[in-house]
Amino acid sequence: MKLINLLCLDLSGCFNLQELTRDMSKLVKLRELRLRGCRKLRHMPMGLGTCTGLETLDVFVAKGRSLSGTNPDNLNDSDDYEVGGLAELNRLNNLEGKLRIEVDGKWWSESEARAANLQGKEKL
Repeated sequence: MKLINLLCLDLSGCFNLQELTRDMSKLVKLRELRLRGCRKLRHMPMGLGTCTGLETLDVFVAKGRSLSGTNPDNLNDSDDYEVGGLAELNRLNNLEGKLRIEVDGKWWSESEARAANLQGKEKL
């Protein structure tokens, strides 16, 4: 991805968008990411938390751990290694306004939700 100076990415209304590239983490100057209406978006990419200057994010989609993506013989063996979870929100301390969080699947513990540190987001 060569758009490292991109400030705003508005994908609102991209109804068939299912996933964002994992190269999103290279958009270190990104301030706005708009995803309203992206109903088929399954998850956020791993590394989104490196976009620490992000101020506007209207939707965050996280994939919970589910048996469909996990080896039932080893619950730590998952195909979700490139999927960003709620913990990606931890370093996004400049977020302002409203944020809708959608979780697909089930969480096995509260630790991931705590890692997101949503109570520490003063402007949300």
